[in-house]
Amino acid sequence: MQRLFVHFITYFVDNYHNSLNKCRKSQQNILSRYLRLLRCNPGYLPCLHRLPKSPAHQTQHNSLFLNMQEDSNDREQLAEDPVSGSSIQENHGEQVSDPWAVSRREATRAFLGLFLVTSLGIVFHRSKLLRRFSFAAFFGHLRNRIPTDKQSLWRFTFHVQKAYRLLNISTLRWINVEEPPPILDNKLLVVFLWRSSDISNPDYVRVLQRISVSYPQVAVVAIHTPKFDYEIDSHFVRIALEGFDMNFPCALDSDWQVWKSIGAKDWPTVLVLDPNYHILFAIPKNKFHLLEDCITTSLDYFSEYPFVKGAIAKTIKFSLDPMERASPLCSPGKIALDLKNGRLFISDSGHHRILIVTMEGQFLDQIGGLRVEDDFILSEKESMGWKDGSFEETRFRNPQGMIYNEEYDELVIADMWNDAIRIAHLKQRQVRTTVLHSKSIGVLSFSGTSECTFRYPMDVTIYENTIFAVAAGSNEIWSLNPSGEVKLVCGNGKYPSGHIDTEGDLSRARLCAPSGITVSPNGTLYVVDSDSSIIRWLSMTKNQVGTLVGGDAIFTGNLSAFGDRNGVSSSVRLQRPMGICYMDKDQLIVADTFNHKLKCIHTIQRDCRWLCGDSQLGYVDGPKTYAKFHCPCDVAWDPISQRLYIVDRENHVIRWMDWNSNGIVHTLQLFGFPTWWFH
Repeated sequence: MQRLFVHFITYFVDNYHNSLNKCRKSQQNILSRYLRLLRCNPGYLPCLHRLPKSPAHQTQHNSLFLNMQEDSNDREQLAEDPVSGSSIQENHGEQVSDPWAVSRREATRAFLGLFLVTSLGIVFHRSKLLRRFSFAAFFGHLRNRIPTDKQSLWRFTFHVQKAYRLLNISTLRWINVEEPPPILDNKLLVVFLWRSSDISNPDYVRVLQRISVSYPQVAVVAIHTPKFDYEIDSHFVRIALEGFDMNFPCALDSDWQVWKSIGAKDWPTVLVLDPNYHILFAIPKNKFHLLEDCITTSLDYFSEYPFVKGAIAKTIKFSLDPMERASPLCSPGKIALDLKNGRLFISDSGHHRILIVTMEGQFLDQIGGLRVEDDFILSEKESMGWKDGSFEETRFRNPQGMIYNEEYDELVIADMWNDAIRIAHLKQRQVRTTVLHSKSIGVLSFSGTSECTFRYPMDVTIYENTIFAVAAGSNEIWSLNPSGEVKLVCGNGKYPSGHIDTEGDLSRARLCAPSGITVSPNGTLYVVDSDSSIIRWLSMTKNQVGTLVGGDAIFTGNLSAFGDRNGVSSSVRLQRPMGICYMDKDQLIVADTFNHKLKCIHTIQRDCRWLCGDSQLGYVDGPKTYAKFHCPCDVAWDPISQRLYIVDRENHVIRWMDWNSNGIVHTLQLFGFPTWWFH
């Protein structure tokens, strides 16, 4: 497409110059004709400007003008053709075409062709965004069903007959029920439009589960509508259902039929439907606090309707992945290195614990998670929570990113679902909370904002004893200095996600679910903007935020510019990357998660190239050209042994690449665990 565009521009420029030369030559020929006419008729110019004073003078003027015109026509018969440059014989009555009209026609054709090619290029490069486009969304059909406040809820319900029907959701493909749910006409239906990669899903799932229990007349169903290509796979949706513990029926809308028919625009969206499938309310995420009020208002309005109470269908639990059964890990999230003492820290996110092993995989210690107490093993739900104390007493909820602070022998941990930054003192084997959202414990001081919006921290890094954390739920970057002051560095959780670079006031920058962060020796922060598939950089000295690779150079608001393409700057396409590490020589290694690959980025040239992995997911060790991963989500570089450690999340293993042997990929074999591990 780009090559065709270049050829077309070249053709347009050549035709434009040819048209200018033709017009210039034609003007010269016309001017030479008039000069010859003036030489042959010296009185022509005065006669043109002198008005006749009598009928005799008028007759003389007309006669002279006719003679001049005949002489001009005779000379034009032997005139030079302004287009071909050759001498031609013309008919006396034939009208010569205007060369300016010819050039205008050619320019118009060229402009229309250029516009057509440009439009096709814009559509082609934004096909990921336009595949969800619908005219219902363009004209805002769903906007009139969004409640504004509590006072308008009854009015919304009263005008329900003006709404339109939803597609018959019973015809969709259901993945977590044994059989499709029966007709849902006897229920007040709550439809949860979601996608598995949305970082904020746990908040909505907890509320919907409580509503399904508190209101037996209400049936809650989920419809999964993908954003990324990998989310179309039903296997990944099943993994997300298990991870979020969703116990209500879920259907797949992989071709966006329901999404387009109602004009949805963003995830998540909750619909409240009456028994006849009319949309009573359409609740976006910024109005989610009105959901329960909308349900109670609808139930009051339909108080005479014979609702059927009870569950509509029984959900099923999926069997464990064979890889998960064979591995002591469950969906590991991030990894960190202690180069001085030769230790490896693994966030075993699915088991809500941190493992400490050697570089060769031997078990050393564990922080939080499953333990043997009074001859029985705690269940997974009992092992998660929020609690400080010893390594045995500590509880996490989906821990993610970590960084080892060599100066204090501490491990800084991003406790994602607890919205907390925890610090583990490795010598004392104690854990304390430093930053905790919506709780007063451990927070020394906040500055920069009047209200804390610190949500879902995903990764941390350290530069000059200052901790930097990315909050994926609030699209922010926070810092914690040695004195204990917590400060908002970049972004603002009160505004929606986006892709906006800025200089000066960093609160005006917009991020989109930042999930990874690393720092270069000169203090430049590099951030993985996962939901927009962009790598960003932040300079504290320049007070500036910029884009390294990825994104839409023309429409910066396009957060669906993803794919799998190497290149430079904005021509690069990634698919929801989640991990990043600084290697050396101005090089970054990025875990391109949904492409199942590793990419190498040169920060000076802004060049991105394939490093390892294949677009087809799998679990294969060996040379990097044949190795396969399944959602690699983090990387860590060991400059001493020249090893690159990789978190292969959906294979539930830790892999490593030997840089000295031209990129041979191996699996880190974990061993030496206590006997109670496998009880």
